[in-house]
Amino acid sequence: MKLRIDKVVLLFFFLFFSLHAPLSAQIKTEVVILSSGSDIINKEIGSVLSAVLQEANKVATGSGNIENVRQYFTADGFKAFEDLIAKTGFFSTIAEYRVRILETTTGKFEVRGIKVRVNMGDTAGDDIQELVLMLNFRFFIDDVHFAMEQHHYQRLIDEGQELKDLFKRQQILDFLEEFRTAHNRKDIAYLEKAYSDDALIIVGKVLKEQEGFGDYLASSTLGENKIKFIRLSKKEYIERLREVFKLNAFVRVTFEQVEISLHSKYPDIYGIQVKQKWNSSTYSDEGYLFVMMDFQNPEKPIIHVRAWQPEKFSDGSIVSLGDFKIIDY
Repeated sequence: MKLRIDKVVLLFFFLFFSLHAPLSAQIKTEVVILSSGSDIINKEIGSVLSAVLQEANKVATGSGNIENVRQYFTADGFKAFEDLIAKTGFFSTIAEYRVRILETTTGKFEVRGIKVRVNMGDTAGDDIQELVLMLNFRFFIDDVHFAMEQHHYQRLIDEGQELKDLFKRQQILDFLEEFRTAHNRKDIAYLEKAYSDDALIIVGKVLKEQEGFGDYLASSTLGENKIKFIRLSKKEYIERLREVFKLNAFVRVTFEQVEISLHSKYPDIYGIQVKQKWNSSTYSDEGYLFVMMDFQNPEKPIIHVRAWQPEKFSDGSIVSLGDFKIIDY
């Protein structure tokens, strides 16, 4: 990853931020950009991010208005910011952040390392989340979400460089962070779009062989493991989530032991295995999640299989790509 800045972008930012200098003068929370490159651009980007965080702080105390910072976002970015503020009430308690801008393989820039607090209601657990701000090539904020734990993120990036599939891994990591944040902000619309219409969704103490459970399950090896399971349709699963979101002010989802594998035959099919912890005011659990992702359309990756199990199989394994046969791909 690297920072890429040229003279055209420098001129753009000089003109853009000059028009909005009065807002920067109100900043109390400061973001200092440490990346190499233009000191002027680093300072102005830092000023904008500081203004955004400061406005979030004001909103948290009832005195702010996020419309004051709309000009720093794309339309999609502002909606993500607005939704996250509305559903999590995040705010900063740190006076100064010293962070870097990194260029991703997907052509965007990101700023990590901004720790904020969220309003968790009656949900137990740590209320600290790390904010990720994604910027487009003109450095408008294009997305705002919460990060997965840094050591998991960095390990998967390093593996991607070794295996020469960093681009796909970056997409997967972006998806995982968005997917996790969608639960935090209770975004049913996003989650509904994330699953294919005929997605196979398995929950419970997987799996007992039964007939008529769709192509993915019928052609899998899961029936061999003799673990009780429940198979849900996409509609049933989304309705369950909808009810959970209604009953809880905040849903905290964290991922550990993240593993990514590429299908041996289909280069756009990836398997993702994570240890998932789910915590809300009415329900908590811990188990192992497998997701089969399809990246044929890299802009809109979809989930074909989601399988959750509360414990590993007797041989220490969990559901994986090898358990499913791809049909008519």
